[in-house]
Amino acid sequence: MQFDPADSRPAYQRIADDLRAAIASESLRPGDRIPSERELARRYGTAHMTARQALGLLKDEGLIATRQGRGSFVRPRPPLRIGSKRYSRQHRLERQTPFMVDTRGVAVPTFEILRFGPAPVPADIADRLAMQAGELALLTNLRFHAGTQSMQVSTAYIPLGRVQGTPVADPERRPWETDTITNLESLGIVVDEVLEEIVSRAATAAEIHDLRQPPGAHVFALARTMLARGKPVETCDIILPTDRFLLSYRFPVD
Repeated sequence: MQFDPADSRPAYQRIADDLRAAIASESLRPGDRIPSERELARRYGTAHMTARQALGLLKDEGLIATRQGRGSFVRPRPPLRIGSKRYSRQHRLERQTPFMVDTRGVAVPTFEILRFGPAPVPADIADRLAMQAGELALLTNLRFHAGTQSMQVSTAYIPLGRVQGTPVADPERRPWETDTITNLESLGIVVDEVLEEIVSRAATAAEIHDLRQPPGAHVFALARTMLARGKPVETCDIILPTDRFLLSYRFPVD
């Protein structure tokens, strides 16, 4: 294959763009093997290092994954569509689920409790809860699954003074099985506003481990804070693999 001499893109970028287009058009489908560095170098008439850069770029974007001793393969596309969901008294959300999730065609979601109990809050969480870093909050750390896939990890904090000595802080009552709004209402705390902020970024080493992702994976990182009369009463970090979700929003225009 010959490059167009008028094309000013670096050679590795052109190779990556061709492979990305093949993935988008499904000429290369999820699970298909990507040509090796040697095959790409021969096809495009470039050095192996150039082909390696192209594959590295696609790996960083989360489009391909490398299997030791087997090569690179197209990663699965998102099985779930998630979108905004209104919080209401009639239609509750599960405890840490930030979106409306279409789970048709996938296994019934389940979750496991990773950690529950008092914990000092880090500085960023303290800011979101109007607390001082190191003050205690009730921490609830959950991991959600669909079949064998780890779909998301959430870490929620409630100022300990609001729940200490109540059923919401009692592990024997398994409060993580009830949504946050209901738990807080049982204490007379009525959530009337929710703030959610989302960024896409490279996964940390801990997130790669917890979500069983390959090196170089990316995630949606959602910071959600619930407020009652303008005061933060709970905040939660929710981490979702970008290759397993599609964000979809639809809003009425008044």
